[in-house]
Amino acid sequence: MKSGWSAALRFSVYRFSKLTGKVVYQLQRCPASGIYGESYTFKSMWDEYCHEIQNVPSDLSEVWISSIEPFVEGAVSDLAKEERDLLQNFAGHYFGDTGAVEEDDIIDEQAISAEIWLNVISMAEKRSLRKFVYN
Repeated sequence: MKSGWSAALRFSVYRFSKLTGKVVYQLQRCPASGIYGESYTFKSMWDEYCHEIQNVPSDLSEVWISSIEPFVEGAVSDLAKEERDLLQNFAGHYFGDTGAVEEDDIIDEQAISAEIWLNVISMAEKRSLRKFVYN
């Protein structure tokens, strides 16, 4: 049984990675707003969000959350119930919950969304933005 649990965790990590990639891909398709001025040559909303995360969050953090949340919610809502059950199990385990999913439990999509958000933020923190700065 241990190998089954391990396989489920590996699949969950894989799916969270794919879901995060889907959110980032959608952000890359949204044109930059220009909110950071002419000193930068950002091309997409993703570029601007990476800048926000890497440069001490500003007063715009609530705007960013409300702008990105629909993409995260869309990724979660597209999941089949069985997949949500499994991913909730992983997210619950990650956040210190027991991770047990009962047949009658309400699927906690917030835990899944939170895991995707953590991955999006992590990717934004690690992304190089040097090519977007005018010297």
